[in-house]
Amino acid sequence: MDNMMRVKKVVLNQGNYLTQAQQDWLTRPYLEKEVKEAIFNIPSTKAQGLDGYSSYFIQDNWDIVDDEGLPQGTREAAYLSGKSTTNSPGSIAWDNLWKSKARGGLGFKNSHYWNEAAIGKHVWALETYRENLWVKWIHHAYLKNENWFDYKACQQSSWYWRKIIEVKEKMKTKMDLHQLTKEEYNIKKISNFLAEDHAKMYWKGIVWANSNVPNIVS
Repeated sequence: MDNMMRVKKVVLNQGNYLTQAQQDWLTRPYLEKEVKEAIFNIPSTKAQGLDGYSSYFIQDNWDIVDDEGLPQGTREAAYLSGKSTTNSPGSIAWDNLWKSKARGGLGFKNSHYWNEAAIGKHVWALETYRENLWVKWIHHAYLKNENWFDYKACQQSSWYWRKIIEVKEKMKTKMDLHQLTKEEYNIKKISNFLAEDHAKMYWKGIVWANSNVPNIVS
């Protein structure tokens, strides 16, 4: 801090100052309609914030947003976490929710497995030697006639290459890669295969039978 250049008040005095009325306006209590207007002016394609909620989620669920601009239940999450303030959502067993209904979940899509399956397409492309420049370059620069399924990346390899190898090793523990290369690659199918490592629930037919799902009453 001692080495920082100090602000020259002479320069500041040459500029414009906020009037007392403007200062009062900036420090006044904000209105709910102003918060709503600001929220709905944020593009819905914006990434989620540190609290885990995107602008689209807040806009789409505005009816349940409380007076602090947070979805209802956030204060309950603070109580459960033992903290007076928190930006975290309530405790949710995501590891169970993304399972299929047949395996005790609600069938939510898990983006982690979807991304791994997308990376896995590179694993498949290298083994089947697809006709594209990237595959040819990898075989020439990295594999050099080495067996792809047995290949190990060195520590000096780039992050993206080590990630592909990591996914390949994980896929080897989940499926027969030689069998995989005999058909066209399907990201959705592989994603489900990577995620489904749980036994089917005997009660799934009782809970999720069509007769047990309530109909919408108009």
